[in-house]
Amino acid sequence: MMFTGLRPINICNLRLSYIDDLNNPKFLTFPETTHTTRGAMKNQKEFKIQLTPEMKKAIKQELKLNPDINRTYLFCKVKDNSKPISKESLNRALKYHAPKDMVVASRDNINIKGSAGAYPTLLRSFLKSHMKEVLTKKIGSSTIAEIESKKMLHHSVSEHDPMSKHYDHSNILYNTDIKALYKNFSLFEKEILKEVKIQAKLKNKTTKKSFLKLDYSNNFIAKVKSTISAYSTIWGNIVQQTQKLKKSRPLQILE
Repeated sequence: MMFTGLRPINICNLRLSYIDDLNNPKFLTFPETTHTTRGAMKNQKEFKIQLTPEMKKAIKQELKLNPDINRTYLFCKVKDNSKPISKESLNRALKYHAPKDMVVASRDNINIKGSAGAYPTLLRSFLKSHMKEVLTKKIGSSTIAEIESKKMLHHSVSEHDPMSKHYDHSNILYNTDIKALYKNFSLFEKEILKEVKIQAKLKNKTTKKSFLKLDYSNNFIAKVKSTISAYSTIWGNIVQQTQKLKKSRPLQILE
């Protein structure tokens, strides 16, 4: 979900048959609607993604965890391989692992997507907003960046000419859109991994500082304990010596 920006329902209903090669996956294709079946995507059109390294890694990891290739879905229920993972389970898992401050919308502005805690929506919103900014800087056109970011989320971008796709065979001949999408998804992936490295470094620095503080505190406590123990021993010896003197020479002590 992080790298593809797919809707939760598309992740849950991702079938093994959508993957071109289970041994060496390169493409993920969500089928379009036909006369007999509905399409997998919301707009009922085919959506083909050339897999980036992280997308491949996620698919391979799941296939390794569950090597049964006769099942229907990639992500299955734990107790029943014949059924896909539920949307609620996915949402709960995302909420559990999400940062505490992930929902940044104020309570007064409830119209912002994801403000009610819909984390899958936030991931899609992040891809759209982030890639529009990145592509605008790269291309120099916010209009083109808007269209490209919409394509990544499989949103319709041809409202002005709904019949245009009937005359566009560039994908069949040259994989035009698929190649363009791959470049955008690869760029998005690099941006995420770059941020992950930055956050990991910050976390390591914080952990080291905390460890040094803890180490100093532990050393200080150990020294205090050692000192107290030494003084306790000395005091105990003094008390013992005094008691011995009391028993052996009571008159001298009294004098």
